[in-house]
Amino acid sequence: MSLLRIFALLFLTQGATNPSLATNTSIQGKVARRDSSAPLPDVVVVIQRTDGLFERSITQPSYSAKTSDDGAFTFQNIEPGQYRVSATRPGFVYGQGGTSGPGLAIAIAAGQKIRDVHLAMISAGVIAGRIADHNGDPVDNAQVQVSKASYAAGRRKLVAVQSVTTNDLGDYRLFGLTPGQYYVSATPVESSKQHSNASDGDEIQASVSTIGAVTKFSSSTSPTASPIPAPRDSQPSVSIAAIKRILKDGGTVEEANLPVYFPGTTDVQAAKSVDLPAGGIVGGIDFVMSPVGVRHIRGRVTASDSVRLGPVSITLIPRNPGVEDYTPPKVTVDESTGTFELSGVQRGLYSLLASSATMFGRVPIQMDDADLPNVVVAMTNGFTLSGKVNVENPDPKALNAKAAIIDAVVLNADPQIPGLPGGFSGRVESDGSFVITGVIPGRYQTAVAYHSNPGETTPLLYSKGAGLGDVDVLGGLQLEFQPQEKLEIVLGTKPGSIEGVALSQKRDALANVTVVAVPEMGYRRRTGLYKRVSTDPNGRFQIQGLRPGEYKVFAWEEVERDAWLDPDFIRAYEDRGISVYVREGVSATVAPDVIPR
Repeated sequence: MSLLRIFALLFLTQGATNPSLATNTSIQGKVARRDSSAPLPDVVVVIQRTDGLFERSITQPSYSAKTSDDGAFTFQNIEPGQYRVSATRPGFVYGQGGTSGPGLAIAIAAGQKIRDVHLAMISAGVIAGRIADHNGDPVDNAQVQVSKASYAAGRRKLVAVQSVTTNDLGDYRLFGLTPGQYYVSATPVESSKQHSNASDGDEIQASVSTIGAVTKFSSSTSPTASPIPAPRDSQPSVSIAAIKRILKDGGTVEEANLPVYFPGTTDVQAAKSVDLPAGGIVGGIDFVMSPVGVRHIRGRVTASDSVRLGPVSITLIPRNPGVEDYTPPKVTVDESTGTFELSGVQRGLYSLLASSATMFGRVPIQMDDADLPNVVVAMTNGFTLSGKVNVENPDPKALNAKAAIIDAVVLNADPQIPGLPGGFSGRVESDGSFVITGVIPGRYQTAVAYHSNPGETTPLLYSKGAGLGDVDVLGGLQLEFQPQEKLEIVLGTKPGSIEGVALSQKRDALANVTVVAVPEMGYRRRTGLYKRVSTDPNGRFQIQGLRPGEYKVFAWEEVERDAWLDPDFIRAYEDRGISVYVREGVSATVAPDVIPR
């Protein structure tokens, strides 16, 4: 065991008071209910070291203390540094800056005494219901999972929070939940009985194929804390198999017991959320788990006559799987014939990906209620895109743009599809030229990465223009064939900024509010143009490095990170933002109203 880990483990044994340190450094505070401000006794408060030596340690040193009858807690003679605060008590949940927040961050210097830490806890909630099959019989031992919506690259996905299994009556109960919107799903596990739509006289054969997998989620279900998921690599998967049914007339049907989302759909995008208030018990979240028909995709891969493909794998990827734990099916191409077959495919939109050691191919798939027998995937080594980056009119008096060292030009896939390459990049030479190789067909957003030398201030640059020949591609670059023109990118040196104060309905300035500058409609696919900051203790904020143009400024008391990149999400708040025009080198001032949680 390393000295670092031994030191960390020794540190963990120390409680709220450590006389041996005698640093005269302390933290005091109180814990109360958020709904009534009543003090909460018997709360275990933990502060965990997060800085420096401990930032990457496996076990981070921490102190713990229990609140007294008046909700007070004290940590004495602690080491100076940066800490993260958490609090646990049966029946309550905690999250500073929102119910899903990571906890309050505290930085304390040697000899400092912090006396005004206030923590708020919320009554935990319960979601309960029953899972039945299409005959109304209970589905026992099914995995029932509750998830919350999160966002990545502007796409909503569901991230699992807690999981339980149904009992012999098909009943389930999920508890210890923070208030908010949840999505409930159910998946049969290996030991549960197979449920099918078979009628009398039908014959059910053994499973014919594995069509994918969903993580068998496990979590802490202690009532003293919000459930914490186990690491993904420690979680087993539930295989989803297609079942063949021979009908009375001799025909065959293939079905699969896919994950079902409340109120009873296998389409994650059609799932309905369950609103859970603080301390609420929401029952009756019942739905039916019934097999759905699945189909086959058959096809072949091609390349030029002079190319030997070698081993090729085929992966079918949903355009938006919508869940964090979905594993797409994969098969291998028959090298002698170049053919492949995927089975157990349900309705939906997909990308079919063919990949070898050196080549790549992709085709869009729309799966309806029939097999696709003749899909052809043309494989290629990819395109080569060359060009140049220019910095516009560097003005040493206004901004030392020459201090910027341009590293690379990046093509970010638009949209980002899980399982597909996220983008391609090429190094920028000293004269501004670059070459990007292996680019596959698709739509991209351009970006430029740069830095400064040690000791120098990194200038704020922005993409002012981008063109492929005579075509303006600042809003997006579509590549379907080998481009003949060069990509020219111009970086501006005088970005604008927005500053102001975020106000409550009572016109009070609010601290720790998320403020986001959202670009005008024509540029909303360019995720790099969005800028996010948090207000300081006085409710003030400053957003720097903005490309001149029209923006809308939004302020949220609580919001999922990157939710504003989702067009459906931002559409619901469009009239709550403040429009502002940002001019080159000028700071605009606004006072947005905070959107309450």
